[in-house]
Amino acid sequence: MPTVNLQKFLVLGIDNGRHSTPSDGESVSVLERLYRDTIGEGGGEFGGRNNAVVKLAGSLRGKRIPYEVADVIIRQYNAEFLRPPLPEGEVRSILSRAWVDWLEGDTPDLEPRDVVVDRGDGTLRIITGDEVLETSTSLSWRCRGVLLDQGLHYLSGPPAGGKSWLALELSRCMCHGQKFFGSYDCEPTNVLYVDEEMGDRMTAHRMDLIGFRPAGNFFYLGKQGFHLGRLEHREQLLRFVKEREIGFVVFDTLRGCHPGLKENESEHVTRLRGYFGDFTRMGATLLVLHHDRKSGAGDGNTVEHERMAGSADFAGMADMAYAIDKAQGVYSLKVSKNRLLAEEEAVQVHYEMRPTEDRQLGFEVVSLRLRQEEILEKNKTDVLTELRNGSIMTAGEIAQKTGIDKHSVDMALASLRVNELANRDRDGGWTANKLFS
Repeated sequence: MPTVNLQKFLVLGIDNGRHSTPSDGESVSVLERLYRDTIGEGGGEFGGRNNAVVKLAGSLRGKRIPYEVADVIIRQYNAEFLRPPLPEGEVRSILSRAWVDWLEGDTPDLEPRDVVVDRGDGTLRIITGDEVLETSTSLSWRCRGVLLDQGLHYLSGPPAGGKSWLALELSRCMCHGQKFFGSYDCEPTNVLYVDEEMGDRMTAHRMDLIGFRPAGNFFYLGKQGFHLGRLEHREQLLRFVKEREIGFVVFDTLRGCHPGLKENESEHVTRLRGYFGDFTRMGATLLVLHHDRKSGAGDGNTVEHERMAGSADFAGMADMAYAIDKAQGVYSLKVSKNRLLAEEEAVQVHYEMRPTEDRQLGFEVVSLRLRQEEILEKNKTDVLTELRNGSIMTAGEIAQKTGIDKHSVDMALASLRVNELANRDRDGGWTANKLFS
């Protein structure tokens, strides 16, 4: 591991070849105190080893020390001054969290050293209205009506709500050039799936279930601590996208791929827009998986695009945003932010995941109305069976006995009453109509 002359660093700061790194008296004082004595578990004026590393990381960031140099300094400090040293992964996690607060462009050391994206020469091209009208008015789609070519898309939903399943199915269709849900044409392309949620074992299991074979043009980066805010990670991915001609990239999920992101601060969202722009300018279409707000999943009180956790600017940067819900075994996929299509053209699909003839698990489109009617009929049968036991029961008691939610029990009882199969007394008790029992 390379080392740093700590005494020289304390006195003079570091010159990275482009700018010096002056610090005020307070910062120097903090550094001098950090390097005064060894720090054990829970001891010292900084309250323990973790707090000392946090303080050091913040001081280095404030002095505009390049990330790579700070990494060496902190690891060296950990080895020499902490007793016992913290695990290396924990130290690097503290350092990376400190760096996510930097705004892109504020620090020269965050600019790519090996630029792989053609940003142009900075010359502004202003054209006339006639020239605008001469441009093509047709949109180019990776998946027609769903994913815009070189566009940015969000898929939001509650935790464990089926987002990763759907993203893998969409990846399968993109790899093989098949129709998504049997209706939406996908252009065959190479796919990169960046996964900081499931891991390769779970992904392999799901790929097998949905018949995702062969998958030679599907590339996977799984749970390796990828951080979208780290320059070296972005550069590696951008090079890979360019070299392998990746046309579709999935980030699963935003929080997993950018830990420490302050979702409610517009400055952080603006920086994120720049990160994603690097990939779309490279020719990739992006799908970013994100969680709903805690009260935003289908509660009926939230504007659809505001369901996503964090700033409303998330939806503002997207070409299209989608939301996924699940109720009584039926998933619903619909557009939550639409800037490209007429309302009647926007995706709205109800589907189930169930075995098919050619796959262990398929995504089958269902009629929500018919499915709801089937569920109601089954609930009526179960409720009536319970009532025929002879005792008077409230709706709440029936729900406890049958395991059906109270709202669905109320709907079943109302239908049974209309059909004269059940009676309700003045106290709210229910019995089966003996004439038809």
